[in-house]
Amino acid sequence: YSEPVEIDFTELDLFAVTGPTGAGKSSLVDAITYALFGKAPRAGNAVKEMIRQGADRLKVSLEFSASGERYRIHRSTARKGTAPVQLERFDEGEWIGITERAAEATSEIVGILRMDYDAFVRSVLLPQGDFAQFLAGDRDERRKVLDGLLQIGVFAVMAQKANALAARHSDEANRLRERLDTELVDATPDKLREAKADLEAQRLAVIEAAATRQAVEKASEAATKLAEAREREAKARTALAEATGKLAEAQEAAATGKQQEAAHRAAIEALQKGVAANKYDEPAYLRYQRAAGIALDLANEERTAADGEKQLALLAKEADAASAAAEKAAKSCETAAKQAEHAQHEYVEARMTNAAAVLQRELKPGDDCPVCGGKVGKVVVGPVAKLDEVKAAADKAKEAEAAARKAMDAANSRRDQATARVEAHEKSVGVATQRIGERKTALTEALAGEALGAAGIAARLEAMESAREERDGLRAKLERETAALNAVVSRTVEAAGNLARWQADVERCGKDATEAGAQITTLGAGLGEMASEAGWDDVVRALELGADAAALVRRRLEAARQNKQASEIAAVRIEERIKQIEKDIKLAKELTKKEQEARETASLARDLASVLRTDAFPTFIRERALQTLALEGSRRLEEISGGRYDLVVDKQDFEIEDRWNGSERRSVKTLSGGETFLASLALALALAEHLPGLGSGGASGTLESLFIDEGFSHLDNETLDTVTGALEVLGQDRRRLIGVITHVQALADRMPARITVHKSQAGSTVSVE
Repeated sequence: YSEPVEIDFTELDLFAVTGPTGAGKSSLVDAITYALFGKAPRAGNAVKEMIRQGADRLKVSLEFSASGERYRIHRSTARKGTAPVQLERFDEGEWIGITERAAEATSEIVGILRMDYDAFVRSVLLPQGDFAQFLAGDRDERRKVLDGLLQIGVFAVMAQKANALAARHSDEANRLRERLDTELVDATPDKLREAKADLEAQRLAVIEAAATRQAVEKASEAATKLAEAREREAKARTALAEATGKLAEAQEAAATGKQQEAAHRAAIEALQKGVAANKYDEPAYLRYQRAAGIALDLANEERTAADGEKQLALLAKEADAASAAAEKAAKSCETAAKQAEHAQHEYVEARMTNAAAVLQRELKPGDDCPVCGGKVGKVVVGPVAKLDEVKAAADKAKEAEAAARKAMDAANSRRDQATARVEAHEKSVGVATQRIGERKTALTEALAGEALGAAGIAARLEAMESAREERDGLRAKLERETAALNAVVSRTVEAAGNLARWQADVERCGKDATEAGAQITTLGAGLGEMASEAGWDDVVRALELGADAAALVRRRLEAARQNKQASEIAAVRIEERIKQIEKDIKLAKELTKKEQEARETASLARDLASVLRTDAFPTFIRERALQTLALEGSRRLEEISGGRYDLVVDKQDFEIEDRWNGSERRSVKTLSGGETFLASLALALALAEHLPGLGSGGASGTLESLFIDEGFSHLDNETLDTVTGALEVLGQDRRRLIGVITHVQALADRMPARITVHKSQAGSTVSVE
């Protein structure tokens, strides 16, 4: 097919696919299987061989329904490259994509149809010639065909899987038994009773440990209080000694404080007199500082003015020299101008004297004559007397004038620059002179009329600085003496206040030491009694020596706590062990049950494998299949043979019961050609109807489509008429689509509908009638 071909089977029930040999009738069936499974009966997996010569690829789109759902699959194959696939399902008015992977699409199709490629071509497509041989052929051939149709070989695979299942469950049972004998060996009622007895004993140990701990805690509390009493006594005695010393210090400070206070007051009075007599004058010192700065600025300005006067004299000399040079250059320029004017005048006179010769020199043939207006012919140039010499002299004089004027301009520029420098420096000297006057006025104001030079000002400043240092020293000593006086006064006042406080502390500390001693005696006696009763010899000896027994009792308390904690932990662990044993007993029962089930399953699987390894079971399957096919085939054969024939099975061979002859049985080989075809067709229909249930795949349901690619050309007219009538009877059951592929036109014409394949050099086409 070189162009796309579209066929709609929706309205077809019984139809013929007809056309000349090689037109492509069987290719239509190949297209259906290729679209579904990616291969075809006549090509197998070599799909590329089905591509039309000269074409690059083949493509099939198939829309079909199965189990009440609509599907559509597009599949194509190119000579080179991949084979694109697209599987879709129609849902709520639109096509929904399922997959675009070839392997996944084929797997989905197998699930949708509930049959693989082999089951499809045996159920939906009836290959040419197979079923006549299946009906009347050799028993071994029939067995071979039947084994292929029923996939008997799968039972060998089942036997292998049964053996594997037996081995797996046997291993599982052994694994469970090993676990019961190792991990769960203690999961017994006896172990549970032992654990409960251990728990009761451990609970008694916990009670005893708690009582011991309580007794030790009481002793520890007494030892701690005893240690605290001894610590209070020691602190009280230390505080008493400290308070006694502080009381003595306060008494001594109160006695000596008055003497120190008088000495400091005398020293302060003397220092205050020294400060009052000091000659330092702060305003005067600041004036002298300001005057010193002004005097320094005045000296700098005077030096600047003197240097400016000297520089001004030098610049004035340079300006005078530049003026003289400018006057000289002006005179030279004037002389050169007169000479140039004179030379030019002589040149003009010479030119006028020789005007005709000059005019001839400037004309050329063809010019307009300046005299008569006519055209100038041949020009004869005569000599000009001394005109060239006069002109050269005039040009040279003019050049000399230009050079003189340029020199004059340069001299004037230098004169102007020198004059400008003189004027600028004069302004600078004037500013410096003005600043000198301002500094002198400011100095007079700073000195308040005193006539002092820089040296006098420096002497006054030095005297003032010495007086200031002396004053600052006296003030510092005065501050120190005042601070010392304040400290003495504070200590004296504090000592007076502390006398009563230290006296009270001495009395209080003495009382605390006495009370702590009495408590030590009482607590020591009580703890000694508890230690003697408990047999704690080390504690008794420590008390006798007056040592601290608290650490010894604390160690016993820690041991008692650890013992109680260990007893409690041991009890908890025993409780956990009891729970684990109870859990393990339950688990052991479950595993024992599973072990028994696994061994039973293994035994059953071994029995099944043993059955499947023999030929009895496949023989049973074949006989049951043949009986089912004979029963269903008889029903079909009765319809298409006018009620004459039934099919029966005798030792895996088919026979015919002829109702017209008293239900006599005879071999199917005695049937005529047409009758053989009818019987084969009945078996084919029975197989198509029941193969999903007979085969090892276990699928169910009725196939709604059947394509018979059977050879009809060898039938005579009478037999062909019989076959055609039978097909027409089958066509009355409109639940099934039946397509007959034939090139026998007489058969095609009897079909209610026809799909005609037209063969041509440009490619086959299809029409539906």
